[in-house]
Amino acid sequence: MTDTDIAKGVAAQMWELAEVLLSQPGSDSRAGLGQLVREIEASHPGFIPRPKAVNDAGRLELTLEVATAH
Repeated sequence: MTDTDIAKGVAAQMWELAEVLLSQPGSDSRAGLGQLVREIEASHPGFIPRPKAVNDAGRLELTLEVATAH
């Protein structure tokens, strides 16, 4: 397996987990979403802050050239 295949597998698992956690409304879903964010950040450090920084820059009408790691 290549690193790309592993990353795609992790992404698919995270997507499936998100669908399960968010299928029922309520506080359990929000707790599940929080856990999902923690899992993503633990497995891919810096993943959550990067899109947040890009979003913040966009709201400030700043443009950034963001290189993605594939």
